[in-house]
Amino acid sequence: MKKKVTISSLLFWLYSFLILWPSSFSTIVTVVLNNAISVAGVLFLVSRKYRPQKLIVVLMVYYVVLCGITFYNRTDNASINLIVSYSKLMVYLGLVDYMMRNKQTAAVNDLFQIIFLFVVVDFVSL
Repeated sequence: MKKKVTISSLLFWLYSFLILWPSSFSTIVTVVLNNAISVAGVLFLVSRKYRPQKLIVVLMVYYVVLCGITFYNRTDNASINLIVSYSKLMVYLGLVDYMMRNKQTAAVNDLFQIIFLFVVVDFVSL
């Protein structure tokens, strides 16, 4: 089975891998890569003139409201890190939406491979 590697599928695979990476194993390298891939994801979506579906817009509004409530209540989590984390999730949602609309089979296969990889590594580490 041959698979054509495109910029969008490579970006989606890397971004999914880094977003789903467990935070307990995170190092400075994964944090920097995650930030760089997030910027690349924004540039990719802007270059493709991405228009989100209504569900994605609702989820993005939910994250903005959740962030606002966190800052309004002055909890310990209210910091710039929370805003950056939610922004990364919103970009990831946009990228998943774009891939599901344009390359659905490739997106599902990529997500399956990443989740399968993490499950196997978790099982082996027991």
